[in-house]
Amino acid sequence: MNIPSSYLTYLVIYKVFGHKAWFLITPILLLGSVYLRLYFPTGFLLLLLSFNFFARFKVNPQPKESLSEIDFSRLYLAFEQSSLFAISKTRTTQEIYEKIYDLKEARFIAIRLGLPRTLYKDLFLKSQEVNEDYYKSVFKLATKLNDPYIHAGHLFAALILWAKEMQIVLRAFDLKPEDIENVAYWQSRILKEEILLKTAWQRVKIHAGGGLALEWSTAATYILDQLSYDISRLFEEGRFRIHLYGRNREIERLEEALAKSSGANAVLVGEEGVGKRTIVLGLAQKIAQHKTLPSLEYKRIRELNVSALLAGASGPREVEARLIRVFNEAARAGNLILFVDNIISLFADSNKELALGKVNASEILIPYLKNSALHIVGTATPEDYRLLENNALLRGLLQKVEVEKPSLRDALLILEEMCFYIESKHRLAISYKALVRAVELADRYIHDIPLPESAIDLLEEAAIEASSQKITFLTVKMVESVLEKKIKVKVGAAAGEEREKLLNLESYLHQRIVGQHEAIRAVANAMRRARAGLERGDKPIGSFLFVGPTGVGKTETAKALAEFYFGSEEAMVRLDMSEYQTPEGVARLIGSESTPGLLTEAVRKKPFTLLLLDEFEKCYPSIRDLFLQVLDDGRLTDYQGRLIDFRNTIIIATSNAGAEKIREAILSNKSFLELKKEIIDLLLATRAFKPELLNRFDEVILFLPLTLEEVKEVVRLMLKKLEDSLRDREITLKLTEPAVEKLAREGYDPTMGARNLERLLKAKVEDLLARKILAGELSKGSTLIIDEDMV
Repeated sequence: MNIPSSYLTYLVIYKVFGHKAWFLITPILLLGSVYLRLYFPTGFLLLLLSFNFFARFKVNPQPKESLSEIDFSRLYLAFEQSSLFAISKTRTTQEIYEKIYDLKEARFIAIRLGLPRTLYKDLFLKSQEVNEDYYKSVFKLATKLNDPYIHAGHLFAALILWAKEMQIVLRAFDLKPEDIENVAYWQSRILKEEILLKTAWQRVKIHAGGGLALEWSTAATYILDQLSYDISRLFEEGRFRIHLYGRNREIERLEEALAKSSGANAVLVGEEGVGKRTIVLGLAQKIAQHKTLPSLEYKRIRELNVSALLAGASGPREVEARLIRVFNEAARAGNLILFVDNIISLFADSNKELALGKVNASEILIPYLKNSALHIVGTATPEDYRLLENNALLRGLLQKVEVEKPSLRDALLILEEMCFYIESKHRLAISYKALVRAVELADRYIHDIPLPESAIDLLEEAAIEASSQKITFLTVKMVESVLEKKIKVKVGAAAGEEREKLLNLESYLHQRIVGQHEAIRAVANAMRRARAGLERGDKPIGSFLFVGPTGVGKTETAKALAEFYFGSEEAMVRLDMSEYQTPEGVARLIGSESTPGLLTEAVRKKPFTLLLLDEFEKCYPSIRDLFLQVLDDGRLTDYQGRLIDFRNTIIIATSNAGAEKIREAILSNKSFLELKKEIIDLLLATRAFKPELLNRFDEVILFLPLTLEEVKEVVRLMLKKLEDSLRDREITLKLTEPAVEKLAREGYDPTMGARNLERLLKAKVEDLLARKILAGELSKGSTLIIDEDMV
């Protein structure tokens, strides 16, 4: 496609004559196109003319993001004057791709998407001719990003979005159109930032101040200078900038707190790693840019260095003396905001080891908190802030500003900023999809550290791993692999041996569970859906209600599932819900002022766990109501106000309700589906389970009484475990079929199921085995055959 100078002619006339020029130049350009045979895409002209024509009838102009004629003309003029204009003569998509690939802006997008220069050859892509529609898409993308000029990044991203053959590329590289746009937006922010930093010093110099040399009106601060950092200096002359995604509300609340006429101090409260210190940096930047409240216009922020305060001190008294001098100098300066990270370290508490060598600085600090000449900003975790809240005076002098973890979108933007540092440090490139995946995985699987720090840590760990293997491009699979090693749970797509086990999960579970074919099939199907990544929202991995008589395999199924999914039976937490039949049971599970919750602490410390709730119907009704939120939202708030994440748990509740009805139904030969419906009706009729609770379980699974043949198979499984334990001694144990049948008949009880079998085997088999070993009757290579009369 060739863009002629006729366009430029049109734009010049438009600038001179305005909207009325449309009827003047249309005949000229059309005549030139017909009689002079100039190449001129009519659609392109009509697009320009339509903007001019309809612009006359606009009452409210569109926002800047729309493709207005001003944007279009500005971008076109800039494009025609750039070195990229020669690309307009290129005819095919492959030529454009390969010509611009090595240009800085295009290469940025290519690397982030993982696209090689030889893409067309590697995938045997068929090139196509470009037309004005492609260039329209280039201009639309630039306008959407509100960029001041066309660059190679626009041409590259628009090509991927526009060319038909690129649909193959999107599938091959697991990309979506929004991924391409997001990377283009990322690059746009970087380029604008470069322009901003180049001109920042000019804006600072020409700022019209509100007073005479107010920034210099300060007293000497000799001790303070030695024991603190000057945060404000970072942002002087606009040479350093940070981006605060999603933190405007917190900064505004901090400004409001510091602008009060009395008690103008604040404490930022949030979990470790949530970004509290960054908010203080954001305030320093706003002050440097003269965008803050008038009363804070010429304030400077200094951070107290607690380590320097303690260094070389001979004892608590010297620390106290230093602290008083620091506060005195800060107050005399008159224009300081003193920042104290982890401010709880300044206050004595019987339950907390103090950073200040057991100095109680609260008595020292309180007069300064009341002093209007000094502002103090601290940070604290929610747990630490509760210690401050107990002191009514401190609570009134330090305004609380809550800092929540950022949204996934804001966390991704923060990670985009951090990735340049990680890349430089480990000498590799990071794909955009790896950044996205790091945020998703950190939010889902890392609970001890909040976003964004959890995602940053995960990305850095993956970079270290890749660097150690001499890998120069960090991909999604590497991020997943590092997390899987860390948490010992599969997070990537199922493959290889794991995929085979999932497809044959019934067979795996039946190695430990006898009978119960319908139950095992239902559990296996639910686990395959979860592992395949089918959408579950914020629900737990799986949730089941096991209903049936005692001793038929409900607990054993839970153990087998814990071993399969989490790698060990130790990943199962078992709670006997019959112990929580009173209102006090709620506090025991979620915690109280004196003790942590048994349920919430167990899941907080072991988030990748199978939670077995035995005899669930016996717990207090309000406890069952707690699980409405757990099963639906995958979270529960403990007594301390912390959100406990249940999304990585498998929850199994068991119930013996309806056991007698199940036995009766088996004798009357009722169908399984008919029986299941009757049992669910019974659960609802007895009010043991509300309809809304039953509906929140993935499956209500029925366990049936065992037949004599199935009990014999349980005996064989138990004997196999015993035989395996004797393997190291090289002793062989065999039971005859009559012996197995006798044990099965004696050990099975219709009421207790197979639960007495284990006890019976210890008495009849293990005791006999132990006596013979101790008597020297069995040694290495021996075989013991147990017959019916021996048991």
